[in-house]
Amino acid sequence: MINNGFVSLEVAKLLKEKGFDEPCECFYISCDSSETLLREYFQNDGNWNEVDNGKVSAPSLYQVNRWLMNTRNMFVDVFREECGWGYMLVKADKGKEIDGVSGYKDYEEALLAGIHNALKLI
Repeated sequence: MINNGFVSLEVAKLLKEKGFDEPCECFYISCDSSETLLREYFQNDGNWNEVDNGKVSAPSLYQVNRWLMNTRNMFVDVFREECGWGYMLVKADKGKEIDGVSGYKDYEEALLAGIHNALKLI
């Protein structure tokens, strides 16, 4: 599920596991056995992954794609096809395609899937 341009909870947890440590305006928190995406309006953006307080940073899809490029030398390139949307994982320094899949219903779904796949590869 896409949450208004932010990563899913599953991807947020993977990011934490892979060392994502940038400040974010949103985070997931457990509430009554469900996970809720919340936005922090009253404080500066926080690195919700750095403390064990039940919160998990929920960066935007754009922020994660930039983080992948800057820290892992890869990015997700989303493209449009007749049958929907697809993505390619690309090595930033060589422009070499690592992986690609198509058939997604919208841009955000393809980008999130590409990010999820990139995280599984690192």
